[in-house]
Amino acid sequence: MRLQSGRISKGIINKQKGVLVLNGKKGKVEGRKSYRDPEMVLLARKLRRKNWKTGKRRSLQVIADMLHESGYCNSNGNPYGTGDISRMLG
Repeated sequence: MRLQSGRISKGIINKQKGVLVLNGKKGKVEGRKSYRDPEMVLLARKLRRKNWKTGKRRSLQVIADMLHESGYCNSNGNPYGTGDISRMLG
């Protein structure tokens, strides 16, 4: 009983402080690293969708170029490669 109430109060304090914890959806223990900007991933997915009129998709290289023109680049300041875009979409 005491342990449970302590964990609940600690969870409330952590939420107020904005501390990331590893139980639940806030933390990540292993696997591929997430991209920092979720808006960039949403934009890449939007650009990859089929055109309603022609039924064609943009190529990964075109999407990488469009993201670079929008101001999104990798940690080195270079445009994302096609492999990076493919991992973003997958």
